[in-house]
Amino acid sequence: MPIQSVFNRYQQAGFVGTISRPDAPHMYDDPGKAAVTLQPGWGVLFDRTNGNWKLPTSAAEQLQVTHIVGTGIGVIQTAMSGENSDVGVSFAAGTMVRLLKFGCVYVKCGEAVKKGDLAQFDYATSTWKRYNPSSGTVADFRTKTFVFMSDGVANGIVEVSAEAQSKF
Repeated sequence: MPIQSVFNRYQQAGFVGTISRPDAPHMYDDPGKAAVTLQPGWGVLFDRTNGNWKLPTSAAEQLQVTHIVGTGIGVIQTAMSGENSDVGVSFAAGTMVRLLKFGCVYVKCGEAVKKGDLAQFDYATSTWKRYNPSSGTVADFRTKTFVFMSDGVANGIVEVSAEAQSKF
């Protein structure tokens, strides 16, 4: 039997929430409890009052995102419905989730971006976008730096690098 050498559809680079560069250094934090339903690739911050991980709900909280919700390919395979899709993978409130602290991961991009652009999780669309500081003052200081590691188009899959944390 010959090996298939031609494919009739474009294969995506990877799945949202999975490590994009497994040989590069990466680190997950201890699993954390989800405050709300979360999906792989979303940016989250720690809610000190309730002791769980939540989505940002304001522009100020967008600047406090420190981790990306991660997942493994095995979780995605059990949720796939015949397509190259991570649709349907979510983690209910109260469950423990993987939290990428450092490294490169696939995420969904909300706009066209270029490799090297600074990245920010957009709480309104649940996608990643270019970070554009508004005033250039301390009010724009982010807790953690995220950088796009590949070019991308709106609603496409791109790599984001979670860099060292600035403050907590």
